[in-house]
Amino acid sequence: MITAITFTPALDLASGKLEGNRRGVGTAGVWLLHALLPSTGMAQETVVEVSTWTALHPLTDWIGTGIFHTAVDYTPTGSGDTATQWIAVCTLLLVSLVVATVWSVLDRRRPAYVRLYEWFRLVLRMALASALLLYGMVKLLPSQMAFSLERLVEPFGDMSPMMTLWAQTAGSERYEMALGAAEITAGLLLIVPLTAGLGAVLSFIVALQVLLLNLTYDVPVKLFSFQLLAFATVLAAPEILRIVKASIGHALAPRTPEPLLTTPHGNRIMLAGQLILGLWLLVTAANEGHEAWQTYGNARPQSPLYGIWNVTDFTLSGQQLPALTDFTDTPANSPATPQRFRRHLPRLPLDPAHPLLPLNHPGYTEISIKFPSRSRQ
Repeated sequence: MITAITFTPALDLASGKLEGNRRGVGTAGVWLLHALLPSTGMAQETVVEVSTWTALHPLTDWIGTGIFHTAVDYTPTGSGDTATQWIAVCTLLLVSLVVATVWSVLDRRRPAYVRLYEWFRLVLRMALASALLLYGMVKLLPSQMAFSLERLVEPFGDMSPMMTLWAQTAGSERYEMALGAAEITAGLLLIVPLTAGLGAVLSFIVALQVLLLNLTYDVPVKLFSFQLLAFATVLAAPEILRIVKASIGHALAPRTPEPLLTTPHGNRIMLAGQLILGLWLLVTAANEGHEAWQTYGNARPQSPLYGIWNVTDFTLSGQQLPALTDFTDTPANSPATPQRFRRHLPRLPLDPAHPLLPLNHPGYTEISIKFPSRSRQ
């Protein structure tokens, strides 16, 4: 998902109106398009193709190879900080700068774009809300940071900073759900025009915290989280300044945003459209979040043997194989480091055709699993 926000037009933060020169072109609409396309049932290949062209595909390829000497690969990955992402954003920044400069020269006599600014804020609101609702939902239904048994037997020193953050968050399901609830609340507030100001301030706080974690724990989504913060900053700036002025005793008149359309009937239709779009984004995020929760989140299917087991015997095709590590002098249930290398973590349902023979002993549990002769386990 690639987008950019560049050179936002100078504005009077107290009134929220555009003033002076026109230095900005925001492409949050592209981001919103990327969020909406999958929910229409469009094939994933088509979504990727559209995303490639909205990243200014031919020009980005030329800039990547000609300036940065890097081949551009649009294959989707789990990382948001790939070289392709950075090159695409650089391309969008350059194009935005050129368009903004030409626009400013051709329309230099016009002092402000008051109504256009409100449309700009509307697109920003919906784009930001779509991201917050989705990322909030995969935390409220824990799947983004799903609990993993491997972390309990992995030495702390072997964990990357990102894995440390993931394990810490997943260790408390309630904490992860609270983070998700904050993001969802901010997204819902952004959708409704009457509460959009409060939603913008909450979004700024949430996005700042996310970016800080990504920077300090080296999570490869820094570019995406910076874009979240950029969107939230543009939306929240007028509200934050008003809050500061009110807190030091300044009297402030109610903010009256410019109507999106010129007729009351048209504005009522626009309000209904915003609410319908917001509901669509919420339902889509809830569906994706629930699917992730059931597939690889905390609600995923678990083996009847779910847990951490110490392997005491290993038999293949009727022949007992020696252990790779000698544990004869290690007390049962000892936290000694070598034990970690004999532990088995069955998580997925096993084939019921293969009998399981549990053997209980005082103080600990052994389990023997009969595998077919062709098994390599």
